[in-house]
Amino acid sequence: MLHKGFTIEASERQPGQWVATISHSGGPLLHDGKEVDRYETRDYPTDGDAVQAAKSEIDFLQVRQHFVR
Repeated sequence: MLHKGFTIEASERQPGQWVATISHSGGPLLHDGKEVDRYETRDYPTDGDAVQAAKSEIDFLQVRQHFVR
């Protein structure tokens, strides 16, 4: 799914342990001041919870696109 230009994909690591991966087609991301290709949330009990957590990370600028100059 797309959220504010970011791609969010939920996946189940083990039964009842869901994570969401955030990426951006425009290049690397910044998280905690570090450049990363993608960011993965912690584990959540459902895919919906993981996706909502990813959206919150984006909305509150915990994850953002890194503009390389």
